[in-house]
Amino acid sequence: MKPLTWRRLMDRKIVEYLMAGKSRRWIKRHLKIGSGRFEKVSALAQQHGYLDAEPLPAYPQAPFPDRPDRRAEARSDVDVLLREHQAWIEERLKTRPPPPRWPHESRDGTGPSPFPSD
Repeated sequence: MKPLTWRRLMDRKIVEYLMAGKSRRWIKRHLKIGSGRFEKVSALAQQHGYLDAEPLPAYPQAPFPDRPDRRAEARSDVDVLLREHQAWIEERLKTRPPPPRWPHESRDGTGPSPFPSD
């Protein structure tokens, strides 16, 4: 099961148990989740009105919009420095001749062949 699907299922279970009136401690122990996860989902459920009277959407639909993946947004310090030179780097890569195939060949591919001619 993919992590996104797993998270959606766990969010749905937490909301269903909250709607059923289960205690906070029981939900955390039963689902083996931490306080932080419980608080986030509980706050989202309150915002969307699921704890008041709003019904959950049908099963295949996610109860909440997907949160952005912060790992995809992470950038290293080097990436930030290279970003300003990206156009120049791409230009150099496009105009650069191919590397030599053999140590004694020149960059343009001319030079003696290592194989005897027939």
